[in-house]
Amino acid sequence: MKQKFQAAIAYYPSCSAMSGEMAVPTLILVGERDDWTPASACRKMMERRSGKGSPLKLIVYPDAPHAFDAENLKTGISSFGHFLQYNELAAKRSFQDSHVFLSETLGH
Repeated sequence: MKQKFQAAIAYYPSCSAMSGEMAVPTLILVGERDDWTPASACRKMMERRSGKGSPLKLIVYPDAPHAFDAENLKTGISSFGHFLQYNELAAKRSFQDSHVFLSETLGH
């Protein structure tokens, strides 16, 4: 029996090359201060979506940089010229938003 994903959650993906057509319901979580995979690219992707494919939801967390859910980056670092830092509020909200998305999407 062939199994397939029923939903997807993407933390700070690179939206610049994406069409926005998803194979399964998808939640994208990104920080407003992310300078590696900018929220602006995800907003533009949402605007250019054709409406084809599965539902797609974008949530942008204010004041959150790249890697906002990585607790080991509480002090923040520079990596490949980009700023990465844990943001407790964004991390907690992302976990809550993920739970709600999966509950609504999968009905569990």
